[in-house]
Amino acid sequence: MEADTSKVKAADEILANDLKRRDEKIEKLVIELQNAEADKSMANEEIKIRLGIVNSLQLFMLD
Repeated sequence: MEADTSKVKAADEILANDLKRRDEKIEKLVIELQNAEADKSMANEEIKIRLGIVNSLQLFMLD
């Protein structure tokens, strides 16, 4: 009985460590995703600015 309890405790510890590693990986991925979304947002703003400049230049050239 005591041996079974030890096995269960060891298995629980292994599973707990595995879950901890997975949680850490998920946290890292969430941070990477947030950074990617921020980069995408900044890139979209830059595109809007550049499109505005291009449109202004096109209007200037038409005049």
